[in-house]
Amino acid sequence: MIPGFTTTYSKPSAADKMIGTAQKVFVVAGLVGHILTHSMSARRLRSQKNREMEEKGQIRASEGKAAAASIH
Repeated sequence: MIPGFTTTYSKPSAADKMIGTAQKVFVVAGLVGHILTHSMSARRLRSQKNREMEEKGQIRASEGKAAAASIH
């Protein structure tokens, strides 16, 4: 130990705890938002692809709707 140099550990203040909690909340909210955004865009792209295939006559309209419903 260095003479005259002591390290003291103080408990985190209420403000510090609140900041830590807020960071955790934002991380979780960010992850949830990210997942939702991706699932929504994937669903939209898939239904758009189905519509294009219906127009070309590659699949029947009922098949496209069934495929879109199976995503949910």
